[in-house]
Amino acid sequence: MKRQTHTANKRVMVGIGLLLLGSVGPSTWLQCYGAEGTGLDTWLNGRWSGQVQTPGGNRPITIEINPGRPGGRDKVMKYADPRGCTIEVQYTADVGDRGASYTVTSSNGGFCDNLLQGSLSLEKQGDSKLSYGMKYKDRKSVQSSEEGVLNRAR
Repeated sequence: MKRQTHTANKRVMVGIGLLLLGSVGPSTWLQCYGAEGTGLDTWLNGRWSGQVQTPGGNRPITIEINPGRPGGRDKVMKYADPRGCTIEVQYTADVGDRGASYTVTSSNGGFCDNLLQGSLSLEKQGDSKLSYGMKYKDRKSVQSSEEGVLNRAR
C-alpha cells in the first residue's frame, strides 16, 4: 500500500509541475534563457537616428535594426542614405545587462563592405536612446571607429 501511495504522490506532483509550467507560459521560459524576441533583443529592433563621431567628423546616421535568423540573436541592420546599405551581424556576447556585441558577417556592398569583420556594440541608454559603436578597417585597412547615441525614430 505504501508503494502505491508513493507512486500516486509522484503522479500528483508531476501533474502540478506541468500545470505550473503551463501557467507560466513559454514566453517566460524564453526570457529566462535569452531567446530572440524577448527583453533586450526585442527592444533593440526598430528605427534609430542621431549623430555619430566618425574619422571624418560628426555625421548624421539612421539605422533600422531587424531580427536575423529565426530562433537566434543575430540582427540585420539597414543604413539609410547616404550610406544606403545593409549588414548582417552575428551575436557574440552580452554587454552587461543592457547591451550586446556583434560581428559583421555580410554586406550588400558600398560603404558596408568597409564594415565586414568589424565589431558592433549596442547598449540601451534609458527608455528611448541607444549607444552605438562600430569598429572596422576602412578601405585602406586602417583601423577606424564611429560611435554615438541614437534616438528611437518615430
